[in-house]
Amino acid sequence: MKDLVKYDRLFSIYKGMLTKCQYEYMSMYYTQDYSLVEIAELHNVTKQSVAFSISQAEKKLVSLEKKLKFNELLNKTAGSLENVCKKLEENGNTQAVTDIREIVEDLL
Repeated sequence: MKDLVKYDRLFSIYKGMLTKCQYEYMSMYYTQDYSLVEIAELHNVTKQSVAFSISQAEKKLVSLEKKLKFNELLNKTAGSLENVCKKLEENGNTQAVTDIREIVEDLL
């Protein structure tokens, strides 16, 4: 399950960097919950071909994150904003806290 969340998150950030085929298979597998067999049948290819393409896409997503660190930056930003929210709550600024948490939710 941890890998599912990891790759889904990286896919949402870097999907534009994948090939058309990788994008399609990853989208179907991670966001639309298709099985490898279902994807293969819909695209008239083998299950192994789909698995290989998804594996290559996953490697590319991890490589992009290692180089660009957008996911890491988003997580750090969310953590920093959560600290700001705690301080605002202490001062009774509940509307600002609500607004910031909505922004963080949209980012993540």
